[in-house]
Amino acid sequence: MDTHKLLRTLPINDPPLPLLDLASERHIAIRDRAVLYRFLLKPVTGDRWLTYFQSIESSSETRGREQFNTIDAGSALLSLVEDLLISAWGYKTPGDQTVSSLEGWKQKIPMGHRMAIGTVLTSAAPSTEDGEVVCLGGDRSVEIESLWNADDKGNMERYPRLVHKFKEPSFDHERKYRRDSGRSKVIGGSRTGKTVWMGSQPTLIKIYDELIQGVEGYCYGDDDLSAPGHIVQYMDAHHKVIATRQLFGQAEV
Repeated sequence: MDTHKLLRTLPINDPPLPLLDLASERHIAIRDRAVLYRFLLKPVTGDRWLTYFQSIESSSETRGREQFNTIDAGSALLSLVEDLLISAWGYKTPGDQTVSSLEGWKQKIPMGHRMAIGTVLTSAAPSTEDGEVVCLGGDRSVEIESLWNADDKGNMERYPRLVHKFKEPSFDHERKYRRDSGRSKVIGGSRTGKTVWMGSQPTLIKIYDELIQGVEGYCYGDDDLSAPGHIVQYMDAHHKVIATRQLFGQAEV
């Protein structure tokens, strides 16, 4: 089942939008063969995001003269979705019971639907809107975009310009990111060893917390996130990763 197709069939609202509230529960909608399905999810904590990042498997294994590469983010994503789900609507149930009253109801939701929910949760990406000129010798500002909530009609809300303002990263920050981007560990011997790539997300989160100065487009309940300490505490960790990575990303030639 094409999870991106499930999301593309839903209308996406254009601005103006309210501030993206990081404190609120998530309302996500997908459409499959003209039927609308809705889901309520808990906010993702920073610790749960770290568990997700660390559960992504990226490895290379030598077997004789052959090398096998494995990348599995789907299993980690399904586990994340199942941990966060609170309720679901749109499915037929015996005796018209509520979906969440069924035993093992989260696993009964089709895997393609759960993956589509996960696609929304991880939808943050560099903004496709026209960017700003980079200012040398001063603070750095980057923009990301993200799907977040569905409105009353089941239309997903797209936030096209979520702004993150950073202090200029130092050479030590750049070195730490480059070093940790290639971190790996070898399990087993040199001839049959398995190389497991560690991922740089925890490092990017730490760098974000050290450099962030301000954000635009977010709130946390009644908190406008004007204080860097509150941003560090409340900002979605996946958004931290996507925003910080842009500080070190390569431009198109």
